[in-house]
Amino acid sequence: MNKILVKMLMVVALFTTSMSGFSTTGNSNVDPKKAPVKNSIVGTWQLCNNDTVPIINYQGHEGVMRCKIFTEETYTVVDVQKSTNTFNGFLMGTYNIVNNVLTESIQFSHPAAAKFVGQTNPFNIKIKNDLLILKYVNSSGVEIWKKIND
Repeated sequence: MNKILVKMLMVVALFTTSMSGFSTTGNSNVDPKKAPVKNSIVGTWQLCNNDTVPIINYQGHEGVMRCKIFTEETYTVVDVQKSTNTFNGFLMGTYNIVNNVLTESIQFSHPAAAKFVGQTNPFNIKIKNDLLILKYVNSSGVEIWKKIND
């Protein structure tokens, strides 16, 4: 992956970490040694199709990929335009993992997604090699994410 893109995503992750102070549902009481699944999702992930191929034209926009960045307490979803090295933040919030259920709490959003602020999304979580598979608890939807090497 383009080193500039990785650096941009790391800046977003740092911003996300700094925003975690605004959380009232943060995970600071979780012992990382007792949360191996949680530790294994920390990093940057790119959305894939059902064949586990990374999507590079997200929602029909040429050269746009969707990334999800997990820190120890927060997550951010961004849309990255590789050709211009730009990104749009989409969602940001905190998460928790209990009994292999990842629950994301949306705290901030892009204006187009403002209706999602305050919502929580539970997923059954499975990690297989470099893939993060999130199955919606309340529907049949599935998200597949591929780990991006730093």
